[in-house]
Amino acid sequence: MIGETATTRRRKSLRRLDEVLGGDPVIDVDPAEVIRADRDERDARDEDRANGHG
Repeated sequence: MIGETATTRRRKSLRRLDEVLGGDPVIDVDPAEVIRADRDERDARDEDRANGHG
């Protein structure tokens, strides 16, 4: 779609993912929160690996 923002694309993607996984469509998702959660999870994995736990 012309003029679609990254935020709109991310919300559509999350909505489709949730529907595929069998949940209700995700409507009010802040993409910044998702990005932060992904980054936090990745940082935690990296820290575990650095400490010899993975």
